[in-house]
Formats: sequence, structure tokens, C-alpha cells
Amino acid sequence: MRSVNTILNQNDERNKNDTQMIQLRPVNDTDIKFLYDILLERDKVVSISHKSTPSWISHSCFVKSFPYYTWDIIIVNGDRVGYIYITHYNEIGIHICKKYRRRGIASQAIEIYKSIHNRERYLANINPNNKASINLFTLLGFTHIQNTYELCRQSAQ
Repeated sequence: MRSVNTILNQNDERNKNDTQMIQLRPVNDTDIKFLYDILLERDKVVSISHKSTPSWISHSCFVKSFPYYTWDIIIVNGDRVGYIYITHYNEIGIHICKKYRRRGIASQAIEIYKSIHNRERYLANINPNNKASINLFTLLGFTHIQNTYELCRQSAQ
């Protein structure tokens, strides 16, 4: 397990003078329920990857397929608080559980991931309605390069 001590954002009065231990460990079968609970928590309006919640079986198969170049659980002071991954195309994905947001965890986890998985270029696909993620990645130095549009064929009725 990779771990890093980090000082929380000192501008956030709620966390002033707190220290947190951020640990990253690879996703495994024991995380399937945790990851599914995160899917249930996600706001469908800002999600870019799910229009609807997959079935438990589909989700389990997805997790077991190891679909990303690397995929880790983010642990803070012993609690699983989210996940982070990098795809085979250098896209960073991250989700922090609602009760742990606005504590600097996401930005710290991304910086740790970038130091561990050194790449020439990183991408982040973000739903245009997800203002919090847009702000996060902008603050981390990412720049807006494109919007992608989709057309799905209607099935014949």
C-alpha cells in the first residue's frame, strides 16, 4: 500500500491544523460493494460514465475485469473515501464519497497518482455540468481542450 502524509488545505477553516494520512491500494474483490455504493451515491446529472446504474452482476464483472491501467482505493486515516484510476489512454478518473469532499483529498490523491504514474500527458473527461470537478482539475493545471458530443441510434420499434 502506498501512503503519504499530507497537510489538509489550510484555507479550509473546517480542516485547519488537521493532518491526514492518504493511502492508495489496488482495487480488489473486497471493494466491489464499496464501489457499488459509490455508484448509487453518484449524481447522475454530473456523471460522465453512467446514464443509469448497472446491475450488481454487471458491476461485479466490470470490477473483476481490471478495466484500467491502474485503479486504487483512496484511504484516509483508515477509511475508504473514494477511488482513483488511470486508463490506458492516460485519463484520470476520481470519485470521493460525499461526506469526505472539500477536504483536499481529491487534489492530494491526483498529485500522488501523478508522481507514481509519471506520464507525458494526462486527460480528464468531465461532464460540463460537474462544476466541482472542472474547478478541481483547473486548479491542478489542466486546461480545457474539447467537448465531445454523442448521437445514439434509436432502436427500431
